[in-house]
Amino acid sequence: MAMLMAGCSSSGGYVRPLDSSQAKTIFIEQSDYTEFGIMNRVELALVQHGFQPVSNEDRARYRLKMTFDTNKYNMTATVRISESATGDTVYIGEGKNKGFGTMIARGVDAR
Repeated sequence: MAMLMAGCSSSGGYVRPLDSSQAKTIFIEQSDYTEFGIMNRVELALVQHGFQPVSNEDRARYRLKMTFDTNKYNMTATVRISESATGDTVYIGEGKNKGFGTMIARGVDAR
């Protein structure tokens, strides 16, 4: 069974450092993906890292966009933080969970 399970992998990094002298207000784009209450956990993590989520897009210095590929054999989540004014990417991160382990964990019938 262990041979069927593939480990998770992730990558990410800063494209450039955030300007700490500026307010870290961030607008979180709505996502269609609601499994596991992920957006609530993302917002909590942002607050823990000093960001202040705002509901008005015009008041945000940064913008967060999350995308998900929920393929049953290869689940991928991508997070991108960009400057609201310019659209320049500040941070990008990606997590992948590949293989039969993903399918089994999500309860998909493998027959």
